[in-house]
Amino acid sequence: MRSPRNVPDDVLAAIGAQGGVVMVPFVPTFLSQARRDWWEAGGEGDAPRVGVRDVADHLDHIRRVAGAHAVGIGADYDGSDAMPEGLADVSGYPTLFAELRTRGWSEADLAGLANENVLRVLAASDQDHEAFLAGTAGEPAPAALTPAVDTTAREGAL
Repeated sequence: MRSPRNVPDDVLAAIGAQGGVVMVPFVPTFLSQARRDWWEAGGEGDAPRVGVRDVADHLDHIRRVAGAHAVGIGADYDGSDAMPEGLADVSGYPTLFAELRTRGWSEADLAGLANENVLRVLAASDQDHEAFLAGTAGEPAPAALTPAVDTTAREGAL
């Protein structure tokens, strides 16, 4: 799916390799090429349908490229005026998780997706964050300033 808001595969792989997490929004134009094309053409007429399976496809892709430990639910319920059918709110999560189970996601994978992956990353970052807030953090490590991926080599990069 071609969307400037989606994380490219090389970056996904780097995030997974470094123990990070990608929080996946449920914004329909980020999940479906047909929906994105419709929106870019002006959004006239009925929008192409986007549903639970489209979200599952997106999550599956990130899991395949970055690893089950590197994917989380970002949803974006407060930042989008449209949501996929069946995921208008968190009451649709059981349906999404049931779909992912049919695709081979384990209970551990689903627990990571639901909250454990992002909590792991937050816990690893908490001490640095608290030091920053207290004004005692000092200079960031050089690795924190160097992109892990050469974004200038990617097609369409600025």
